[in-house]
Amino acid sequence: MFTALMAVLQTQAVPVGTIQAQSDTSGQISQYMESGDRAQNQEDYTAAATAYQQAIARIESQPQLDPLLQAEALLGLGRAYRYLGEYDTALPPLARSLSLVESLDESYQANLELSSALYADLLIDLFRELGVVHNGLSQLGESLLYYRRGLVEPGSPAFRPEIQAILLHNIGAIEAELDDDKAQATLEKAAQLSHEAERFDVEASAIFTLGWVAENSGDIESAIARYQQSIDIFQTTHTPDRLIKAYGSLAQIYIEQQDYPKANTTLSKAYALLNAQSDPNPKELAYLLNRAGQLAQFSTDRETAWQSYRQALQLSQQIDDSGQVQALLNLGSLLEDQKQPDLAIFFYKQAIAHIETIRQDIQKLSTDLQRSHTQTVEESYRHLADLLLQQNRKAEALQILELLKIQEVTAYLRGDRNETPQSNLYIPTEMELQQRLDNLPKNATLADFIQTANTIEGVPPLFDSQIIDDLRSAITQQPIPTAVLYPIILEDRLEILLITPDGTIEQFETPIAKTEIGTAVRDLQAALKDNILDAKPAAQQLYTWLIAPLKQSLQDQQVENIIYLPDGVLRYVPLAAFHDGNQWLAERYQSHNITAATLGDLTTPHPKSMSVLAGAFADTTLTYQINIGDRALSYSGLSAAHQEIENLTKVANTQSLFDQNFTPKRTLSAIAGHSILHLATHAQFVVGQPEASFILFGSGQTVNLTELRQWSLPDVDLVVLSACQTATSTEGEGKEILGLGYQIQQTGASAVLASLWSVDDTATAALMNQFYIALAAGQSKAQALRTAQQKLIDNNNFSNPHNWAGFILIGNGL
Repeated sequence: MFTALMAVLQTQAVPVGTIQAQSDTSGQISQYMESGDRAQNQEDYTAAATAYQQAIARIESQPQLDPLLQAEALLGLGRAYRYLGEYDTALPPLARSLSLVESLDESYQANLELSSALYADLLIDLFRELGVVHNGLSQLGESLLYYRRGLVEPGSPAFRPEIQAILLHNIGAIEAELDDDKAQATLEKAAQLSHEAERFDVEASAIFTLGWVAENSGDIESAIARYQQSIDIFQTTHTPDRLIKAYGSLAQIYIEQQDYPKANTTLSKAYALLNAQSDPNPKELAYLLNRAGQLAQFSTDRETAWQSYRQALQLSQQIDDSGQVQALLNLGSLLEDQKQPDLAIFFYKQAIAHIETIRQDIQKLSTDLQRSHTQTVEESYRHLADLLLQQNRKAEALQILELLKIQEVTAYLRGDRNETPQSNLYIPTEMELQQRLDNLPKNATLADFIQTANTIEGVPPLFDSQIIDDLRSAITQQPIPTAVLYPIILEDRLEILLITPDGTIEQFETPIAKTEIGTAVRDLQAALKDNILDAKPAAQQLYTWLIAPLKQSLQDQQVENIIYLPDGVLRYVPLAAFHDGNQWLAERYQSHNITAATLGDLTTPHPKSMSVLAGAFADTTLTYQINIGDRALSYSGLSAAHQEIENLTKVANTQSLFDQNFTPKRTLSAIAGHSILHLATHAQFVVGQPEASFILFGSGQTVNLTELRQWSLPDVDLVVLSACQTATSTEGEGKEILGLGYQIQQTGASAVLASLWSVDDTATAALMNQFYIALAAGQSKAQALRTAQQKLIDNNNFSNPHNWAGFILIGNGL
């Protein structure tokens, strides 16, 4: 594109400063740009980056040079970093390039479009690169946004079938990862367009992903047909790495269908293809070894499976590839089959320990595991916790559950983790076992390994966990007897861990299917969101499963307060709304949620003096339309917001921002010196879409859940969102609620008080008034919430749980 750009700049009618007179400078820039392009074509991306940096330095030394030239150089630099896998480094030059291009005035853009559609071509290139980079950073929502911005209609001067096909394929692949119903139509369009453009490699990739979509939906026949079709096309495109992956996916289906001869034939073709290469890729070999191991394991040839998995593990470790997670999970599964749960736990822990070291690639890893038909990343944590609980290893299980919480929320937000990776996962016997495994000969059999493991002298599984220490510390800092409640929903039962006031970990089990829990939660959720339906039947059912087994322990320990870490769909219904047949749980216990024990400070009490910054969208004549995916939702001012803030000013020092004055910028500017940020406005938290989850300000501006993390609220003790709404279904397993608590705590704030459903404005104002009165009287945040709830329960106008149960406190309850 650089040559075309220079031609346009030299012939266009609009002024371009003194570029033509600066022949020496132009010549140097041309040399650097061409050198960068040449190095990139030769796959020497470090040299390419250096050349583009030199070009940028020369351009920046000549302010009169055309901004489009600088944009092109920045694009080249960003692309070079992207090829190097340095996505964080690639993002700034690409963003700067886009800003330069979009800042050009309309007459300039029009001249370029008339000349050669160069302006549009450059924009599309930028959108594509930004999409790739955000995808590499696991920011799938942002990636989709840029890919979609690059789409143009056929007939446009900027329409390039090949580029559009690639964009559609990338969009469809992300939609497939997000289980978006649009994925199939997008991928079919990509396949058709790429075929017309004779980009058969893209066509085959689109068809391959269609196979994965079909397989995930249970349409095995279509999946096999799609995989075979992609194989047929890949065989003509000279892309052996993709062909090997296609063979592997097809073989895996045959394995699961117990068609072992076809699976073996398919894998043999993949091996032959790999062996025909002069320099076989070790990553691809490890991939095939994992597949071969699964075939052997399913065929009950466990020795061959052991050898295949070990080879895959050793290869992946040599190249430091995330494929070792796959091999370790497979080894764990194999040892489970051998009725060796402790050895299975050993390998599963290694897999988790490695996952804990991964940051930006975690979304890709989860997708790779899912496509490999093993557990997803989150399922791996859950399965290990399950196995540990079966072996009565409660402390270790609790640590894995803690890591699961953090893994779930970071996967939902598709962002990096700030927490230190967990390394102390092992008990002494496992550390000894690791040494023996390292010293095993390469040809050691599975029986050899089991025999070696069994010779290790048994020692008590002592386990030192900072997580458990943090929870016990939080318990002792509470002003009243407190327990920590940790449920985990498994396929066939509900496991419950209770850390009592004396620090003991107790384990309970309710034999109930996951699907039945989901049904009860949906029933209670529906009743709580409706002011007419009776919530007690579903509330009593959930109480019977989750709280009744603990009743005696809670009574014996005189527990008055519960710190709650709900799992999965249980996040959609507040603990306070459970019912024992006589009273609501809010009438018996104080409670609040935490995201995870290691997130935030759980032991510092709230400031004695209360200062509030209150923002309110109160003008009922104002309506804003907010787009959420394909939907457009309208939001008007809250009718009781003025009363809510007026009540607040009576009990606390309050600074208020209303309507047009209530903007994100003014809110952040005014927060200094305030311990509470109260937002009386709409907020929506959407399943699977953190970028579409938002807080609406009175000015009509929004801040989404991803952007919220950039806020800095280090001195804020509490953020109140008094008009939130979460999902109307339970398909997201409450991760959007988990994400809200996590992001608020990442800002530095201690806790967030938010509603799970839209509550009547008058009831909200009444509850908030009682909450702040109790808080001003010196009660803790959790105690003040319970006091407010009890006040409304005792008020005939608000006694329905729809009015008082929707508000949950997440974070520090003191």
